[in-house]
Amino acid sequence: MSEICMKDGVLTGNYQNINDLIAGNSFQLRVENQEQFFDSDDDGEFEETDLDKYEEACEKWRKADFVDKSFDEVRASMTEIGMDIYKKVMLEGFGEPIPMENAKVTLVYSVFFEKKAIPVDSTLLTGKNFSFITGKNAGLLIGIEHAVMSMKAQEQAQFIVPWQLLYGEYGVPPRIPPKQDGLILIRIISVQPGCGPVEMSEGEMKNFSNVKKKVEELRQKGRQSSQASRYSSAIRAYNEATKILEKVETFNDEEDEERNNLLVMMLINAGMMYNKLMQPKSACLRFNEAQRYYVKIPRELKGKLMFHKGRALRHLGEFQRARQCLTEAHRNSSDSGIAREIHLLDQEEAKYNDAMSKMMQKALNLQEKVKKTKVSNINEDFRVSFTETLRKFLSDDKVTKQTITEDITKEQRDIIDSILATEDNVMLHVLPTERTTRYCLVKKM
Repeated sequence: MSEICMKDGVLTGNYQNINDLIAGNSFQLRVENQEQFFDSDDDGEFEETDLDKYEEACEKWRKADFVDKSFDEVRASMTEIGMDIYKKVMLEGFGEPIPMENAKVTLVYSVFFEKKAIPVDSTLLTGKNFSFITGKNAGLLIGIEHAVMSMKAQEQAQFIVPWQLLYGEYGVPPRIPPKQDGLILIRIISVQPGCGPVEMSEGEMKNFSNVKKKVEELRQKGRQSSQASRYSSAIRAYNEATKILEKVETFNDEEDEERNNLLVMMLINAGMMYNKLMQPKSACLRFNEAQRYYVKIPRELKGKLMFHKGRALRHLGEFQRARQCLTEAHRNSSDSGIAREIHLLDQEEAKYNDAMSKMMQKALNLQEKVKKTKVSNINEDFRVSFTETLRKFLSDDKVTKQTITEDITKEQRDIIDSILATEDNVMLHVLPTERTTRYCLVKKM
């Protein structure tokens, strides 16, 4: 058998149109109740399902030499690794074997039945890499999980797994027939040890030195994740350290003070990561928790806490509170970053105030426009009403004088004057009284 290379879970192999998939020639199967991580910091995570990529993979799969061979023929070039699973390494991995517990494994895989070119299950159908924590309920079929545990980071391999470890005696009718062995292509993208929850016995929790070691491990893990821009992973590490420190028993003032300082550091670090992810509300929650210990922590730690809380509040547009926090930070720390943050705050607040000023001016202009429109409508109604009153007054020979209104506006007086300017036999009398001014129409004799 010629050696087959595989990349991203795809064997070099013929174009199968996506219509075959739609027609029901293959489908995806995923086991529920699994712990998966599709966070933004997963290595090589796909942005979205790429049908072109899937079609390209189908073309290669159709040309793969395992498609034309029985599984017995394929097994002949493989090595049994236990549980009647056979394996062939296509690309060697590196590093230590995958830890049995608390390692986050990210992989891509595809499952084929005998002499079939289209997979019955593939991560390419989801557009997402698959991740799980070893030693937990991975959500993988037993045979696939066992195959994965025989691999190393970056390794690519081909397996044949018996039906007992895949879909079982009855399959999943009508798509998966009973007792179907499977050929599985797997590529390990990354292996991250120490990703599971840190579980400590009751006895260990009573020994503060043990707790400090665990917290330091998690702190280093969070720091490394942060340096690699894996902020979600860093948050998980800092949150786990926080949980341990909240539960630990301290037996003297010195231990209590050290625990408080560590706890505040983990809360601040988690808040900093939320700031990196532009989630300032979550950041503020962590900083608020840290402030419970504010009186008891060193000045530099107070400065760091208030500095990063000020930054989160700036992101929220809470400029006054942000300034208060940064002023407090300046009193407790000489870090030059505080001055830069205040400068950014000044700039953003100025932009905000300018935008608000423009918005208010627009609102005022709109109000003035509405007001003018209302006045214009009122004056037009007055014009119509006065014109009708004048017509009736002139047509009635028995009436020589008629009061028309009191206390009119300048604009309305102008309307009266403009109309009467065209009439020769009527004039306007203005009669001031103690309380008001009366306007009357009088016919000329």
